[in-house]
Amino acid sequence: MINSIKINKFVIFEEIVFNFSQGVNVVIGENGTGKTLLLKAIYASEDTRKKCSEGKCVENLEPFYHNENLVATLGIDGEYADQFLSNVDFIINGNSTPDPVFIPAKEMLAHARGLLVMKEKYGKNMPFDITLLDIIKKAQIWKLKETPPIAQRIAPVIKNAIDGTVDAKDDGSFWMKKSNGTSIPFSMEAEGLRHLGLIWQLLMNGSIKEDSIVLWDEPESSLNPTHLPLVADIILELQRNNVQLIITTHEYNLARYIDIKRKKHDNIKFISLYKEKNTVQHSIADSFLKLKPNSIDDAGEQLYKDVIQKSMDELNDE
Repeated sequence: MINSIKINKFVIFEEIVFNFSQGVNVVIGENGTGKTLLLKAIYASEDTRKKCSEGKCVENLEPFYHNENLVATLGIDGEYADQFLSNVDFIINGNSTPDPVFIPAKEMLAHARGLLVMKEKYGKNMPFDITLLDIIKKAQIWKLKETPPIAQRIAPVIKNAIDGTVDAKDDGSFWMKKSNGTSIPFSMEAEGLRHLGLIWQLLMNGSIKEDSIVLWDEPESSLNPTHLPLVADIILELQRNNVQLIITTHEYNLARYIDIKRKKHDNIKFISLYKEKNTVQHSIADSFLKLKPNSIDDAGEQLYKDVIQKSMDELNDE
């Protein structure tokens, strides 16, 4: 598992150290405070760890951020994997898995065939970063013959929510097999349900398993709020099966459901990213309501104040 990461002089981060829970880490913050940047930094570091262990160190971070001018020095367990013309360090402490799962906010399986054809044709010049392609490749792994233990409690609930299962075809496309026996291409399913279908597929094919690291960018993306309790249950159940999760969110209800539904021994941290004097800072708390500053909670409080003010204005008009 990842214990901590140190990021030094990288894009909007000056010098910052994050210490993570071995269970669920919920990262919040206003736009532009580096939430997705943090997830990709972890993913890049872990991917580099894996490639360097195989003697194939990467040359820069361009594939992860789709920025050809972005190069970096990656430090893995305090030792440099390779040297580049930059003063950037990523230091991962702990014996973490060599193959983390990065789940982007964008749903990619509906476009799988087209994107893979583009990758074959344009190579590194295609206008997508590597995380969007990696999740397709992980999802394309065929389902295991037997339902993995970690999926036995979670997958049936997702199956009920999406009213079916996911079918990865030999041609690289994805279909939804509905409970009434019909099949529809992923592109014809609601995007929120496609997000849930992706989690089902990753559980059923073993991409998410015990001791996995899951980096999940905005789990609430495109989902109706009625599904947020289910997403919170999925996150907490994964943690109870020794999966470490680092998630980002803008959604008050999701953060609160994770807090409310937690059990005594669940291991959860809430992390707030915020800017102070144009520098990104962070704070940590063991519950959502204790987290300060809290941009999500503040927005809800402001809405409440605006509602009260609106009511008062209407009374005065009368």
